[in-house]
Amino acid sequence: MSRERDIVKNSLIFTIGRVSAQFAGFLLLPLYSSLLTPEDYGIADLINTLVFLILPIVGVQLDNALFRFTVDARKDTDKQRELFSTELVINLIQIAIYAAVFFAARPFITLGYKDFLLINVVLLIPVNTLEQFIRGLGNNIKYSAAIFITAVSGFVINLVLVAGLRMGVMGIIIGSAASQFLTLIYLIFAVRPWKYFRFRCFNRSSAKKLFSYSLPFVPNQLAWWVMGISDRLVISASLGVSANGIYSLANRFSSVYTSVSDSINLSWVESASLHINERDRDEYISKMLGQLFVLFSSACFIFMALIPYGFMLINAKYSDAFMQIPILLVAVLCQAVVGIYSSVLVALKKTRSIAITSIVAAIVNFAVDICLVGRIGIYAGSVSTLVAFLVLAILRCVLVSRSTGIRPRLLLLIPVVFWGGAVLFCYYFRNPYVNVVSLVFSLVLAVVLNRKMILKILEFVKGKIYNGKHEKRKTLIYGALKPYEGVSGMLFEKDLIGEDSIEDLLTYKDENWIYIKNLREYQKYLSVNKHPDWSDNECESIKYTIEDDSIRVKTQALPDNWLCFFINRPLPDSYEISYDISINTEFSEVQLAFNYKDLGNRYRFMVKDNKKALFEVVYEGDFLEAFAEVPFSFNLGQTYNVCVRVMGNIYEVLIHGQRVLAV
Repeated sequence: MSRERDIVKNSLIFTIGRVSAQFAGFLLLPLYSSLLTPEDYGIADLINTLVFLILPIVGVQLDNALFRFTVDARKDTDKQRELFSTELVINLIQIAIYAAVFFAARPFITLGYKDFLLINVVLLIPVNTLEQFIRGLGNNIKYSAAIFITAVSGFVINLVLVAGLRMGVMGIIIGSAASQFLTLIYLIFAVRPWKYFRFRCFNRSSAKKLFSYSLPFVPNQLAWWVMGISDRLVISASLGVSANGIYSLANRFSSVYTSVSDSINLSWVESASLHINERDRDEYISKMLGQLFVLFSSACFIFMALIPYGFMLINAKYSDAFMQIPILLVAVLCQAVVGIYSSVLVALKKTRSIAITSIVAAIVNFAVDICLVGRIGIYAGSVSTLVAFLVLAILRCVLVSRSTGIRPRLLLLIPVVFWGGAVLFCYYFRNPYVNVVSLVFSLVLAVVLNRKMILKILEFVKGKIYNGKHEKRKTLIYGALKPYEGVSGMLFEKDLIGEDSIEDLLTYKDENWIYIKNLREYQKYLSVNKHPDWSDNECESIKYTIEDDSIRVKTQALPDNWLCFFINRPLPDSYEISYDISINTEFSEVQLAFNYKDLGNRYRFMVKDNKKALFEVVYEGDFLEAFAEVPFSFNLGQTYNVCVRVMGNIYEVLIHGQRVLAV
């Protein structure tokens, strides 16, 4: 599979998990907006904000280090055990220290629901470790399933507690903790940590490497916290918790977009890490940076054009959030661009540079926030976030350019800026007809600009559908087969051919036969149990001659050079076909088909590339893998007696009377 297809595959896997999480949260917005006041919603958001402030300080981002080093150890089970065991021992120590500090400080904490600051952090540390380990091993489906479980369980629990039992803020916080607990249970069974964890595998050298890689991520994560969360604290302190509730709801819209961009960047960081040392890395990275920038911009503008329709579900008391959303969407577009370049820096293991640039952006964010909150109110949060991510995107772009020699494709900015400006104008114009034009225009332009990526996605989806059907066909056909080692116990006394000449007995076809000439299209018909309404055509050729009872072939083994001879009469349930064959040139395959219904439904014995003899089935136009094979080759120029025997449901091929294969 190509590198680009890997990215498409993993992006789709990650997106299913992450978008489901955000979609579940998005579905809860009408519920929250109708049952919670902005103040209540602001308090719940504040608790989650503090949890994600404490988490990187306690966990020191070791899970990120575990992922990066596990990627390098995918083929080394001993190294995987060492890394996982080292990480888990450190996690246990981290949890113990945090719990001790929390209980010592608990009497002095006046915040309501404070115990959840302990419960959520203690749950999230092992959840993050197991998620990143399984992702590092390349089990992205299990990783995405964990995200999906968190989302679905959180949605159901919140629905019961908030809507059913009317528990308000407490319901939201309990739902968050309970969903993490259920995810942890799933991950324990998915990862099976007992297979990897050994106390004796704890390694101080590995611990140092993990800390060396992860520690710069702590200020980096705190800086991201400042950019993502400080707005809410500044707004809460300056304008009140109610204003923070409105701002937080606006962020929920942009977080849906972020879930998609983050999913793609998760796949991109894995690909960049796997291929960072390849000879063509600069060309590959440069191409992907451009494609991902256009893709993220397209998704942002389409989503922006859809927001007016989604916002109709939101309670009127949150109406001020509508004006914030486009600014936040452009901000998270810049954040997505940051992720594109950060993935390259992660692959290069330049975590210190990542941390420094994040700190600079955080300072910019906080400074703009403080300066503007008294002048433009809630808008200070969205504007400061946009400015900070724009600065960070520029800094990361410069870092990647210096580290790899890759230059950004600045010309891509021109059409993107005009496109974004047009969509923003339509959004703030607030006319339903103008919004429709904006949406249609964005969809068409997105398809045109991302056609190569879309084709790869369609190709991947088509491949997955084909593989699913292929596996079902294999199970259906090969499930009823097994190698046969008994004796045939049957003698054939009746000659089915009699005095018929070979010319009367056989029908010749080659690559000019309509079914071979249009084989791909023919396979599509067969895959849905249909048969094309084509007129059969005769084939004539100078590639062979018939001399008495022999067929002499006079052609080389070339690609798409077919010679097919069909016995043009019905055969009984049991029969034997034998003939002498002498091959004088290299060939790709010589086969004898039986149980023949048509070209797309048959059994066959075949000698492939003059290296092996095999038995395989063609079913509904699908060429199934060989069911059985053994090493075998013809000596060129030597005559061999080939015999294929069909005895009810027993099939065997013999050479000079010796069985080669039997099924």
